[in-house]
Amino acid sequence: VRAVTTGGRTRESANSRVLGLIEKRYGVPGEIVLAIWGRETGFGAAKMPYDAFEVLGTKAFMSTKKDFFRTEVLAALEIVERGLAPVNAMKSSWAGALGQPQFMPTSFLKHAVD
Repeated sequence: VRAVTTGGRTRESANSRVLGLIEKRYGVPGEIVLAIWGRETGFGAAKMPYDAFEVLGTKAFMSTKKDFFRTEVLAALEIVERGLAPVNAMKSSWAGALGQPQFMPTSFLKHAVD
């Protein structure tokens, strides 16, 4: 916990301007952004080694939540089709979550901004 706290404080200081802009524009306190970033990927230290399409496709075929993952694989395809990310950048966790905040593809389409 201490490393996450220290990492959060370091990043809060280094990114204070951007965090302030996020809070002003979206109403999300910087501390919340940092908490999600730190918790989900250790501020980007966690590797995303899996091909998102392989993960989501396998889960859509084999998991107990087939409908959920079918929707997610279609959303991942939409991300690429709309040019929001190239296919080779679609790397995920073992569960199919994308990027440093670990959004599922449907959440990415609904909420992600650059």
